[in-house]
Amino acid sequence: MKNLFIILVLCILSLFIIISCSNEKRSEMETQSEVLEKKPLNISADMLTTNLDLVCGMDLNKHPIADTTIYNDQLFGFCSEYCKTKFIEDPTKYIAKLDESN
Repeated sequence: MKNLFIILVLCILSLFIIISCSNEKRSEMETQSEVLEKKPLNISADMLTTNLDLVCGMDLNKHPIADTTIYNDQLFGFCSEYCKTKFIEDPTKYIAKLDESN
């Protein structure tokens, strides 16, 4: 009975250590991901098809470019990964905004 109790305690401690290490690693990866997302790209707005983020309308001459994508051989810039994702979901919707402004 004593051996069973010792084995049970060791299993519980091992499980606790594994979970703690896993959570610590996940937290570290999330922190690294946040740092990478916030770092602006070394791209100027004059390299883009338009100096506006077509999703939110942000002026990319005044704010850092966080992400880009190529659509129909044109380079578009975005203030965030979120805006890029929204653009990729329906690029024609946002290209229409660009055509309307010209």
